[in-house]
Amino acid sequence: DRRFDYSVLGDAVNLASRLEGQCKEHAVDILVGQATVDAAPSAAFRKVADIRVKGRSATEATYTFDDEG
Repeated sequence: DRRFDYSVLGDAVNLASRLEGQCKEHAVDILVGQATVDAAPSAAFRKVADIRVKGRSATEATYTFDDEG
């Protein structure tokens, strides 16, 4: 019986954590950033807001899945 313990680090992980914290405020289940939208061109997204996240000077465009797309 082996047990593995994994950790993730980096800017993308920090951004994901900040966006997850904004879901309730924007009344959506999932928020993703521009990099995710760019990486999934076949998925339908709708823009939610430009938000400023802690640790970044520029705003981050945020999106959720487009239920109608």
